[in-house]
Formats: sequence, structure tokens, C-alpha cells
Amino acid sequence: MSRVGGRWWLLASDGEHRLYPVFDLDMHRVGRLDAPYPTNIPHPQIVPLPDGGHLLVTFDGTQYAERTMKYGGHGDVLVMRAESSRMR
Repeated sequence: MSRVGGRWWLLASDGEHRLYPVFDLDMHRVGRLDAPYPTNIPHPQIVPLPDGGHLLVTFDGTQYAERTMKYGGHGDVLVMRAESSRMR
């Protein structure tokens, strides 16, 4: 869940369609994040910035140190900065 534009949204991941759907709190799909989709795990995290922008934090899906971490090592961290806070 993320608060953007004064409202709460549920962000999800759709591995089949390779996109991040966005739902309101009544679980109605209202759009999608317009962002690259490197992998379906984990769900995207939105971080607000002091200047009003946002970062999207996710992983690239590569397995790192599988012998040590087993399942759950989602790969390298990816950080993307939004050009705007719009959903479509």
C-alpha cells in the first residue's frame, strides 16, 4: 500500500501481463504504474520524496547467493524515479 496524491492505493504485480496494477481500497482496479517491469517479485514499493516526486523500489529477479539465501533472494535492487505521479 502506498499513499500518493493524498489517497491510499494497493500496488500489485501481474506476472502474466508484466505490469503493476493499481487498486483503490475497495479493490477496484483503477490503473497501472507506468514503469518497467523487470520481475513479478516482490510487489513494487513507492517512496515519496521531499520534492513531491516518487521512487519505485523493486528487484530485477536475478537470484544472488542461492546457496546461502535459498528462496527469497530476489536479485539486485532496482530504484526508478517517476517522471510524474500519474497512473494510467
